[in-house]
Amino acid sequence: MKKYLSGTLLLLLAMGIAIPAFARISLYEIEREQRWRIKDGIHSGELTRKEARTLRREQRDIRRMKRHFLRDGRMSRYERRTLRKRYARAGRHIYRLKHNHRTRYAYRYGPRTSWYNHGPSRYGFSFGYRF
Repeated sequence: MKKYLSGTLLLLLAMGIAIPAFARISLYEIEREQRWRIKDGIHSGELTRKEARTLRREQRDIRRMKRHFLRDGRMSRYERRTLRKRYARAGRHIYRLKHNHRTRYAYRYGPRTSWYNHGPSRYGFSFGYRF
């Protein structure tokens, strides 16, 4: 019984140490995820043009900072922490701008399909011209 309990305890301890090592997300994945969130906000109309431009500029500044940090060939712990903080702040900015009830279109869920792009209208026909 004692062997079984100590073996189980050792296994749980090893798993507890190994899991956080795999849970860390790389800077590249954070950047890619934020780029996708911005594109999704543009596509859904949750971000206005100006908001999208502001967020893209912030992402560009972070990439420039990353290139600057990598000029000497390696990134120190301080530099990596600085980039993670900047990415976290940018993520909060993305969330805040996507949820501020300003939309790119006249109403929340995209362009008007009936008049905007010759799609099917609520009248059952298309007018053949754009506004």
